[in-house]
Amino acid sequence: MPIVYVVEMLRNGDRETHSYIGGVYSDRKIAEYEAQLHMNSRAGKYDAEIHEEVVDGCSGRSLVCVISETEDDEELENAIQSRKDWLKYREKRLKEFNAR
Repeated sequence: MPIVYVVEMLRNGDRETHSYIGGVYSDRKIAEYEAQLHMNSRAGKYDAEIHEEVVDGCSGRSLVCVISETEDDEELENAIQSRKDWLKYREKRLKEFNAR
């Protein structure tokens, strides 16, 4: 069964205060970058949790990672500067993933 990565954004790291789903991705690295993109666009008020889920599987979330600070990643910084560039980068990563 296919695996997806669910990005959950938590205001101040607290699910009860306010949270939302930032997206669902087939590639973990893209999920991590999208989480950081959301964190940057929300002025650091949100932390991210990435959960691994099985498509059409039981609802047993498996926490993959927690991101509470954005990484100093030049490629990510360049992508954040322009959403259009980010979408091109994400498309490239998805093609690489699907080519496996």
